[in-house]
Amino acid sequence: MARPAEIAAGFAYTLRGEGIAVPATAVANFHEALGVVGIDSKASVYWAGRATLITRPESFDTYDRCFDRFWLARTKMVEAKTSIPSTMLIVTDDLEDPASQEEDAEYQEVTFDQVLALRYSEKEVLRDQDFSKMNREELVIAMRMIQLFRWSPPLRSSFRRVANPKGNRVDLRKTIRKSLSAGGEATVPEMMDRTFKRRKVVFLCDVSGSMEPYSRPLLHLAHSAVLGAQRVEVFTMATRLTRITRQLQSKDPERALKDASEKVVDFSGGTRLGELIKSFNDHFAIRGMARRAIVVISSDGWDRGDPEVMSREMQRLHRVAHKVIWINPLKAMPGYAPLARGMAAALPYIDSFLEGHSVAALEALVKEISK
Repeated sequence: MARPAEIAAGFAYTLRGEGIAVPATAVANFHEALGVVGIDSKASVYWAGRATLITRPESFDTYDRCFDRFWLARTKMVEAKTSIPSTMLIVTDDLEDPASQEEDAEYQEVTFDQVLALRYSEKEVLRDQDFSKMNREELVIAMRMIQLFRWSPPLRSSFRRVANPKGNRVDLRKTIRKSLSAGGEATVPEMMDRTFKRRKVVFLCDVSGSMEPYSRPLLHLAHSAVLGAQRVEVFTMATRLTRITRQLQSKDPERALKDASEKVVDFSGGTRLGELIKSFNDHFAIRGMARRAIVVISSDGWDRGDPEVMSREMQRLHRVAHKVIWINPLKAMPGYAPLARGMAAALPYIDSFLEGHSVAALEALVKEISK
């Protein structure tokens, strides 16, 4: 079980990743509070963290979102943890001289307390493993790793202006009112400046038959984004376009994906990418959802429709979006070339073309979105 010091440091790291300033003294106070209230009660840990780590009321929503994700991940890991054996069989890979090898020819058992370093990490091995080659247990671990991704979409300037003493524009109305309240005397001008907010991220996930080994990890990624970022929309594509943002808002990943699967009726069906991107453009993107947003399309590019439609609709989407990212699991295969008709038609209008076959590849996608 994690110790209070590990929980305090890990949760502070999560909060800092969401833009909340957490000084070292606050982490020390949180650690001290955990020593008093314990770490078994969710409510006690919640209020201990909120009292010691948060200083501004506007950070409460972000704190709640981070705490729910952090506590759920901790609970899942505690449930999955197996008992540690009292003895371990140690096999090293050190290169030693032959004489030393002859002396240590027989394996020796040592107690667990004597082992100070580990040479093997299952998670590190799974980071680069293709999702299609994982068994059920490995996929469960990979999904939990994806749920712990930290999301921080870039900021963009808003058209709205707010009061700011260091702003670059005079607020005439407020300045005149201030002058009138002083009897018409000249006063120091009231200044204002633009605000900043996170860019919207839109996921278009191909769930057709050719993407079946990768559909579930990509939906877990989208669910992680819905919980970890403020403005995220998620759609699935196969034979129809389905919006599943509301279904993915559950904090439990399994419940969220179950709700989404009940709404998506075309899992493992055919693919009409060009027509579905046209539908997205007509009903959502051009009307405002994709304007100045980061659009992430996950697909292998196999399309049964007309490549001309794909080319035209990708051009429309690229004109309104801030950035278009395409992730293709097949890109990781040796000798891959984007020869599929849909992929070739879309390529000129893609800003970033990435792999999407492993945890490490999806982690690279998160970093690309944050740029």
